[in-house]
Amino acid sequence: MRRSRRQLLASITTTAAALGGLLAGEVPTAHANGRFPAAYQLVQSPEDPGHLVAQVTYGLVSTRNAGATWEWTCERAMGSVEAFDPPVQIAAEGVVFAALLDGLGRSSPDGCDWGFVAGDAEGRFVVDVSVTRGSPEDVIFLTTDGLGDDLFDARVFRSSDGGQTFAQVGEPLPPAFLGATLDVAPSDPERIYVTGYLAEGGLYTGVLGRSEDGGATFTLEPIAGTDASRGPFLAAVDPVDPSVVYVRTSGDGGEVLRSEDGGASWSSIFQGEGALAGFALSPDGATILVGGESDPIHRGPAVGGDFEVVSEVRPRCLAWFDDAVFACGSEAVEGYTIGRSLDEGETFEPLYSRFCTSGPIACASDTSIGAMCDADWEVLRETIDADACFGSGGGGGTGGGPAATGGGAASSTIATTGTGSGGNEAGEEGEAAGCCSVAAGARSRAALPAGLTFAIGLLAAAARRRGRSPGACVERPFRSYSRR
Repeated sequence: MRRSRRQLLASITTTAAALGGLLAGEVPTAHANGRFPAAYQLVQSPEDPGHLVAQVTYGLVSTRNAGATWEWTCERAMGSVEAFDPPVQIAAEGVVFAALLDGLGRSSPDGCDWGFVAGDAEGRFVVDVSVTRGSPEDVIFLTTDGLGDDLFDARVFRSSDGGQTFAQVGEPLPPAFLGATLDVAPSDPERIYVTGYLAEGGLYTGVLGRSEDGGATFTLEPIAGTDASRGPFLAAVDPVDPSVVYVRTSGDGGEVLRSEDGGASWSSIFQGEGALAGFALSPDGATILVGGESDPIHRGPAVGGDFEVVSEVRPRCLAWFDDAVFACGSEAVEGYTIGRSLDEGETFEPLYSRFCTSGPIACASDTSIGAMCDADWEVLRETIDADACFGSGGGGGTGGGPAATGGGAASSTIATTGTGSGGNEAGEEGEAAGCCSVAAGARSRAALPAGLTFAIGLLAAAARRRGRSPGACVERPFRSYSRR
């Protein structure tokens, strides 16, 4: 039975109460709505290394010039109006996909127009979306709708044409399965993993689902020690061996688990003190970086062993691509929202500060961005103190390169060597002067490794997921966003 939006929200609320605060401490409560500005996910275009999109608490910010300038996408234009930060990915032609409560959101290639993907996935709650590494036209997502009485409707959808059309793959997963995260093995697009819970008698057991036929069928394997308070989230799949998979557990005392047999058995390779919001696997699959708001960045071998603290940054996200590592940090502590490291996480330089948001993407007034975001910007610019960088006139511009910061001990000022049009001359310490030039001249090497996921929304727990992987008017078929 398909359920209305209101029924679905009621189901989420009821199930969340039954789970008793699942993912406590990891579930933001609302959007751009008084929450402190922060970033929780960073993705990169598989075709353009300079195109980066960050999921932030006030929508999305994106750059197409390796971080020299950052533009804003408001939540209303995306179709995200609930207390929900959607997981995002970038596919072919720079199209951005967002996992939303009402379906899979899809941008136009230039980012100006948003709509919902048409078809059987319309109206379904999308909990995760993934793009196959090396095949940006291959987009796959997982939906989970609540049916009540510990029953769920979880389905996998896939596209081979960059998201122009989608089709359901196989039959729905077992009705006791509450889906949470999804990823595709980089070396084998037929190997798909999902994590979630099996509900039985009011109890929720963490499981990993493995498909070896492109999602047509799944084998569900329980993960010992996981339950409603320690949920399993896909962290990474090895870039070479599709049977090597990593999971991190939610909540305080977060743990990183490694399986070498596709989830049939697990070993613990890292134990944190708090929730592990950041995880990154090196491109060769040999090294792991992990940390969170209670745990500084640790580095160690992917097979397990001795981990060492390499930075005092406490990341809200981590990403690793080629020779660069990226971390979501705290402006008040690290002095940036997103930082970049060229020494495997030991030191970071600012890449994006919220002060450097230049405004909405420049779009025509009849597009989603032009119709909604320009009006919303006047409120947001004060919320995130964008005027501290651009002044009352707004606008962007770039100057000199960023100043490196080490070990997370940066001041709240982002020091730079120049300013751009609309920027200010470098001022006294404590001001955000010159911050709009943080990435000028920087070479982009950003990407999400294939296992890093953030803030995954469980249907049962206010629908939010974190943590994972390495993401013009678009032609139909998808319906334009015009319902709200």
